[in-house]
Amino acid sequence: MPAKNMSSPRIFRSHDVPENQTANCKIWEAARATSAAPTFFKRVSIDHDGLPEEFVDAGLGCNNPVNEVYNEAQLVFGRDREISCIVSIGTGHPKVIGFSAPDKFERLLPVALIGVLQSIATDCEKVAEDFERKYNSDPSKSKVFFRFNVQQGLQDVSLAEWNKLADVKTHTTKYVQETAVGVNINRVRDIVKSHSRLTVHRDVLVNETGDLR
Repeated sequence: MPAKNMSSPRIFRSHDVPENQTANCKIWEAARATSAAPTFFKRVSIDHDGLPEEFVDAGLGCNNPVNEVYNEAQLVFGRDREISCIVSIGTGHPKVIGFSAPDKFERLLPVALIGVLQSIATDCEKVAEDFERKYNSDPSKSKVFFRFNVQQGLQDVSLAEWNKLADVKTHTTKYVQETAVGVNINRVRDIVKSHSRLTVHRDVLVNETGDLR
């Protein structure tokens, strides 16, 4: 996200689009831009047409990018293309909003930034709920939007606690073993398999045996 204008994220692409083509940056530059979280990593400067521009992590304004992915798909494939499956993967359900004693990490941050981080967590779920209502509200139609997000256990793992990966693995494993979650994972698998029988490559259709059609 541009550090000087955080009203909307900047999309770094490896594909062509009919409009609003962005900088053709290096892979490491895109990786640095998407991980430049304030207080953790410095901004990164990316040159485009001879003009440098600074970027920060888009988590401060777009921590759940499913809407941007949706818009990009429409830009690339057209608005008339039928959508079969949208998958959104979270990083753990946020705490219930309330007043609690700040942890060690929060004590290092300005009060204003703590408020921003809380709003980010809330906004992630709101975006997911909006897509849930848009695509899954009609019981007569097949489920299209799938949200996977660990419900319990990750609320107290802060951004700075990289050494708690074992805890993250434990809670994530328990989550994916839940019956309802497993059902949705299998549904996503079946949707992907049903749409992967034909592969489009250079405008040539190839069937599963590799014969040209």
